[in-house]
Amino acid sequence: TTSREAKGLRQTSALAVKLAESATEQLRLGLVGPLGVGKTTFIRAMLKGLHTPDTVTSPTFILMNEYPDGRLPVRHIDLYRLGDKPLGEEDQQMFMETLTEFKGLVLLEWADLGLEWLPVDLPMLSLSFKSN
Repeated sequence: TTSREAKGLRQTSALAVKLAESATEQLRLGLVGPLGVGKTTFIRAMLKGLHTPDTVTSPTFILMNEYPDGRLPVRHIDLYRLGDKPLGEEDQQMFMETLTEFKGLVLLEWADLGLEWLPVDLPMLSLSFKSN
């Protein structure tokens, strides 16, 4: 287990770029934390570090964006919209295929909302606010 403390979005972004440098197509990463903590900012910075030319937006309402250009192809999943609702069988199958078969990086925002069906060994990055 590795622990890093980032003070603010600038340092969070720098950590994401550093992770992007060593990322491989096998990397699957869940991001958890409260609303506004910087999950999308982290993913934007990772994709910038992967030299993705596209504008990175959160796929809250469409569940998944794909970024095929850059050093690695990336699928960015956002489970926020699901809330406490159970995931439909079709969506669950799509996500599991993405996690197991996609030849590229998979990043999941709000991964804690999928704990009942996500693999238990999925690496999780927890972001939080720190009060002084």
